[in-house]
Amino acid sequence: MGIKITVNGEVWEFGGATLTELLLERGLTPDQGGLAVAINGSIALRSEWSEITILPSDNVEIVHIVRGG
Repeated sequence: MGIKITVNGEVWEFGGATLTELLLERGLTPDQGGLAVAINGSIALRSEWSEITILPSDNVEIVHIVRGG
């Protein structure tokens, strides 16, 4: 059982602790390019993702830019 957070506008039950774990749980590789994350309206620096603890009721926005033509 995890905590309830909002990810890209949807309520999500999260069983981990850090932003890196959240990304992995959502099928994203944290070291891949084209990812940007904001938590409660503040940009999360990539260098700190593994140290950022996700708290109950956090609002997380994940943007994944897909390259191609």
